This record gives sequence, structure tokens and C-alpha cells, in this order.
Amino acid sequence: GGLAAGPGSLGVGLALVKRFVELHGGQISVASRAGHGSTFTVLLPKKGLPPRLARTPRVLVADPDPAVLHNLSTLLRDEGCETITAADGREALDKGIALAPDLCVLGLALPEVGGIDVCLRLKAHERSKQIPVIVTAAFPDRSARIRSAQAGADGFFALPAETGELLLKAHSLVAQKLNYDFLKRNYEIAASEAFTDPLTGLFNPRQFWLSLDHELARARRYRRPCSLAMIDIDLFKQYNDRHGHLQGDQVLTEAAAVFRSSIRTSDIAARYGGEEFMVIMPETGRDLALLAGEKLRRAVAEYPFPHRGTQPGGALTVSIGIATFPEDGASSRELVDAADRALYRAKEGGRNRVEVAGR
Repeated sequence: GGLAAGPGSLGVGLALVKRFVELHGGQISVASRAGHGSTFTVLLPKKGLPPRLARTPRVLVADPDPAVLHNLSTLLRDEGCETITAADGREALDKGIALAPDLCVLGLALPEVGGIDVCLRLKAHERSKQIPVIVTAAFPDRSARIRSAQAGADGFFALPAETGELLLKAHSLVAQKLNYDFLKRNYEIAASEAFTDPLTGLFNPRQFWLSLDHELARARRYRRPCSLAMIDIDLFKQYNDRHGHLQGDQVLTEAAAVFRSSIRTSDIAARYGGEEFMVIMPETGRDLALLAGEKLRRAVAEYPFPHRGTQPGGALTVSIGIATFPEDGASSRELVDAADRALYRAKEGGRNRVEVAGR
């Protein structure tokens, strides 16, 4: 089908969709007409879960009758499922939440907690609400069938009379659950790749600009300061040329970890490009931002990076430029430019130092 994109609707959302489609082996194309906008067409292959990504489904079987428990477990194993068993409702509820099976088959007459109540609680719990549930009974019971459906059960079968129908339904529900998990995981991967830098795990430039715009809008609304630190690893090209790009990538990864451990949970770290990083510091004026910048500088200088002794002064260091809203810039672009100029002064001043815009 086609998706019409309105003004301002592109960016991160399109990047996420594009990656999601790629993970499914699909294609995405765009057609544009002047004055009419753009139409994006997404094509996904009409097939099930890729065999290489399929896993053995797990089914929880709970019934107070050992014979029913044994028979159902055997039949489900013959269908290629791994089975987990429970003899009462409390055990079924605990295992359903803790082990996250792909299907729960619950006997209506479970002791301690009945099958319908177990179903109701599983459907209400965050960890198990997407797990399909089948309720079974020793004989057809219209009232129990209705109550099971009201509790969120995906099927109700009388055993042994409807065993064949139960197995068909179980096969369908398990396939749906596996596909749901596959799609959910791919969406999470696509979302992560749309927002983060794959090497360091920090936000990427796109997400940096979105975050900075958001924090400045909030600072503007509440008339609060917001500071930005632009960080550059000193003489990184020299390090890369001497030790190779793989070792350079290791330094970038470890530097990102140092930044993460040295900032507040409210701060936002991003890789801006190459060996340049950014840290957005909400609710932070110039003086506090300078202290934070010095903390970052010291943390890097003291960190035991590989081959750090080959760098000038025997340490791998960073230079940092700091700018603060609103004094140094009213917009994201102005603030970044101010931080960039401060960083240039730090480099010109001998590196391994922090410079603040406007000083």
C-alpha cells in the first residue's frame, strides 16, 4: 500500500520504517509530485517467519489430571513444541509470567486458582499479556466458554472430544505468537538503529538535533538555562594512523562509556561524527557546565585506553567547548556554533582543556 507523507512527517520515522522493511527483506520506494507531496510504497514478502530465525515454541500445559497433562504434553511435543507443566493454578500463573511461554493451555478446574482466573491474571500482567491462552474442560460447558472468552481466552475446548481441534488452534496461535515476537524484535532493532550510533551506542546526529531542539524548547518555555559540551578527542588521527582503525574504534567505544559514566542521568550524550561527541546538559548554567566539562576531561585523561602512552604526554585526552542557552545562542544551530568556536579555542590553547563560550 501507499503512505502519503505530509509536511514535516519524514526524518526519524522514515528511517525507522526503512530499516524495519529491510529487516523483513522488503522494499520501500518513493514517488513525488510537485504540489502533491510524496507517496511511499512498502512491499513486504508474503511469507512466515524466516526458518533461520524460528525457535522451538514453548507451551505451558496446566491440568489437575495427570493423564490429561501427560497426553496433551505428548501430543504437543509431537507437534514440535517444548512443554512446561503445572498441576495447579498458582504454579501455572507463576510459570506463565516467569517463563513467558508461547501458549498456555489451562484446565478449567485447576485447584487453588481456576483456569479462567489464571487466564484473566495472565492477560492483565505486562509480561504475559500477549501470550495466547486456551482453556480446556472435561465436557462442553457453554457458561464456562463464555466466561473464558470474557477473560481473554483465545479458545475453549472439551477434552478428549475436541483434542484435534485444540491442536489445530494451538498450531495457529503459536505461529501468531512467534510472528509477533519476531516483528516486535525487528521493530526494536529498527528503532534502536534509527536513534543510535551503531559503534558507541550513543545517540546519533539525527537524534542529537531532535534532543537539543526539545531541550531548548523546554528551557525557553520555563526560562531555564541549558548547556552544551562539544568534545573532540585530541590527535585522534595520529592515534588511528599509528594503531589502525580497529584500535581507533575501540577507543571511540571506550570513550563513549567514559562519557556515560561521567554525566548525570538527565544529560544526553551523542556521537556527533568521527571523534566528536556532544553532551546536552539541561538545567545547567555556565559555571556548572564548566565543572561538568572538567569532570569529563579528567575522566578521559585518567582512563587507561590501549596504547595511551604513545600519545603526547602519555595520555589520550579531549578538548571541550561549552556554550549555554540563552547567553551564547537562542537556537540549536547558534548554540552548536558557539560550542564549536569554544572547542577551537581549546585546541588552539594547547588541547586537553575546557573553554567556555563568551569568556
